Amino acid sequence: MTEAATTYRLGRPLAELAPPPDTPVRLAVPDTADDELHLLASICNRINETAKTITQPSEPLDERWREGWTSLLTELDRLERQLIVVAQTRPRY
Repeated sequence: MTEAATTYRLGRPLAELAPPPDTPVRLAVPDTADDELHLLASICNRINETAKTITQPSEPLDERWREGWTSLLTELDRLERQLIVVAQTRPRY
């Protein structure tokens, strides 16, 4: 038996047992939640949308990646700053 056949036979049952990856969903917070949490959910939703956009085949890949990654890095920076704000303003349990 070849190595490729062994890898396929050993890998296939594992792949069949593995659950599909989680698909991010749009986050929503109650209307009564703090503005900081609304902003946090909004940033996460923009990150999710940007990630979906840069992984879809359409316009030239290089351009889409450059624009998408620039946007994604900006949103990740905003997310990091907002997480710090929320951590500083929320009580710890």
